[in-house]
Amino acid sequence: MTGRDQHLHELAASVSDGAPVDWEREEREARDPEDRGLVRALRDLATISGAHHDWQHESAGGALDRAGQPPAAAAAAGAVGDMASHYRVLEVLGGGGMGVVYKAEDTRLGRPVALKFLPPELTRDPHAKARFLQEARAASALDHPNICTIHEVGETADGQLFLAMACYEGETLKRRLERGALPLAEVIDFSLQAARGLAKAHGRGIVHRDVKPANLMLTGDGIVKILDFGIAKLAGATTLTRAGSLLGTPAYMSPEQAFDDEVDARTDL
Repeated sequence: MTGRDQHLHELAASVSDGAPVDWEREEREARDPEDRGLVRALRDLATISGAHHDWQHESAGGALDRAGQPPAAAAAAGAVGDMASHYRVLEVLGGGGMGVVYKAEDTRLGRPVALKFLPPELTRDPHAKARFLQEARAASALDHPNICTIHEVGETADGQLFLAMACYEGETLKRRLERGALPLAEVIDFSLQAARGLAKAHGRGIVHRDVKPANLMLTGDGIVKILDFGIAKLAGATTLTRAGSLLGTPAYMSPEQAFDDEVDARTDL
């Protein structure tokens, strides 16, 4: 490995660790065009990593601030007791860069649901909004035990999009891993379940684009549920790409996705 290669390797490690980097200096010192391209790609990844820090720490138990209050973004979505269509908001479950999640009651069917209100900035672009609605509706048609059931894609009176989903008891794989490594048998079991769910989606032409432990829910009876189909594509079509950045979680992105190339089902693997 050359000295320059070693430096780029260390730079990538800094991005992964969230360490500060003088990007202007790095670009000046990258004299080779290919090196400059790699530095810019790493800079994009660092931007994404910061933008999605909150979402990576979201779990089924909810992301509350240090005072035990719901995320600030919750105020924009609604309040406990409010109605969104025929859903009554009960409590905040969590929130982050990709939206606020509430536990709610479906007043028509008398069942608990999870409502995810998407950030308004992701749906201001009418074309991106239309693409998201199309993909979310396609995802809602997926009937598979390893894919989170989407009951409805709705919109509030003020134009805010929300997903009404099944409300599962359990925790994300990310939260489970925070307690330690999984036994080999569980690694194999969870991997196979996630692969079966992805195979179902890929067979319908739907690519997730952000498969990671925070988007895999483990229910109390050991079933893996893949969350958030379509949301990564929505964010990638709006503010992040317009700012010259990419979308995804650095540690889980394929090289093609990292370089903003066209991706297919293989990027989820």
